[in-house]
Amino acid sequence: MNETSFLMTENFYHLYTVSQMRARETHAVSHGLTLSTLMENAGRAASLEIMKRWDTKRTVILAGPGKNGGDGFVVARHLREAGWPVRVFGTPESSLAQEMAHQVDGILPLDKVDFEDQDLIIDALFGTGLKRSLENPWHILIAKANASGLPIVSLDLPSGVNSDTGEIMGKAIQATLTITFDAPKPGAFLFPGKEFFGILITKDIGIPNSNSEDLQIFLNTPELWKSFLKVPTWRDHKLSRGNVLVIGSSHMVGAPKMAALSARRVGAGYVTLMVPKTIEAFLQGSVWGEIIKSYKTSEDIEMALQSGRFQSVVIGPGMPPSLETQEIVKTILKWHKPTVLDGGALSSFENQKEDLFESLHENVVITPHEGEFLRLFPHLQGKLRIEMAKTASSQISATLILKGADTLIAKNGKIAIQPFASPWLATAGTGDILAGILGAFLSKKLLPFEASLAAVWVHASASQIVGPYLIAEDLIEALPQEMKCIFT
Repeated sequence: MNETSFLMTENFYHLYTVSQMRARETHAVSHGLTLSTLMENAGRAASLEIMKRWDTKRTVILAGPGKNGGDGFVVARHLREAGWPVRVFGTPESSLAQEMAHQVDGILPLDKVDFEDQDLIIDALFGTGLKRSLENPWHILIAKANASGLPIVSLDLPSGVNSDTGEIMGKAIQATLTITFDAPKPGAFLFPGKEFFGILITKDIGIPNSNSEDLQIFLNTPELWKSFLKVPTWRDHKLSRGNVLVIGSSHMVGAPKMAALSARRVGAGYVTLMVPKTIEAFLQGSVWGEIIKSYKTSEDIEMALQSGRFQSVVIGPGMPPSLETQEIVKTILKWHKPTVLDGGALSSFENQKEDLFESLHENVVITPHEGEFLRLFPHLQGKLRIEMAKTASSQISATLILKGADTLIAKNGKIAIQPFASPWLATAGTGDILAGILGAFLSKKLLPFEASLAAVWVHASASQIVGPYLIAEDLIEALPQEMKCIFT
């Protein structure tokens, strides 16, 4: 799995859909800019980036019939003025090509393209407006470019990737470098499209920001939540740093242990692990810093919640999908405390989804992987992940973390995309660790959405510290190092 590297502008967490980009272009025109000016700004910025990265190259530019092709024509002109040997292949019959042909000393038809004796390909075939699946001759042309072995620079996004969803529209350019304009697009961070961008760079082309913009999709970044996480001071004590209750079972004892230890590793001052009476003695001898308490029924858990000591609750890691788990979850949710529902706490409601949805509240975060998600939202089977997250989060009062290679954090239809993830997290126990991190941040009185953003970021970053072949226990050990990185 290839990670998308990215360099951003100052508005680096903004992601614009196709409709938003069109609205921004309209806004720019209303402020005195023209579409020709924006095209010129884009082509000039891209050509400068290309010349910064490569010495003079024999370059082929593939120009489509729309504005993306127009950007390619501007790039061709700037490269030629700098002495680069450039050949432009496009659609000479298109109105845009006829308008701009004089800039590039002629346009060769795309069916005559030849990559032999060339050094670099510029992909300016299709941009954000692509809606239909590409067929021949585009399919053949893209396959030929990908098979050439040459580095490919895509303008705005690799041709064939859906800008809004990351869906592959039949066939897509495999870019070495993608130079996107104004702001990144959601498809750059959503699989499968994410794998086609190579290195992603964003270039400002002069579009002014509008105060009326309502961002519905954006990148997760520490700028959104870092100010809510505080470094402990001398005034703190263990209870002021967060008191977390983790509920476990005898089903999989290690899972709640890892959740509890993870909560402590990211700064929770006090963590209580509450387990069935039958395994209390075992856990007393196998953990060090957690407080061990036992329960026989959900009434015992309710008594613990009545004490008012706990700022957050984590339930699900290691819990079986049973009626008993259902009863415990319902008991916890009645208290409206900040709560993480993971694993078995969600799967136990597969056949009673409405009971769960009616009990959820604003202080809850649910953390399903896709399989668990579809048990709760089977009507969303077959939808793209971003559509699943948007729809589901609009139907429940809780915050949703849809775990996966492109983890999505959603609330009321608003979605944050985790910009990097690690395939090394695909191992048993890492989800339990995320639940523990989240429980700790909720105990520090972060709002559920901000706590979710922070937990997903820390979880993903810690995996990069450890590296390939990590196991969950390794990830726990890396958490303090990642927390230190956040505050230095």
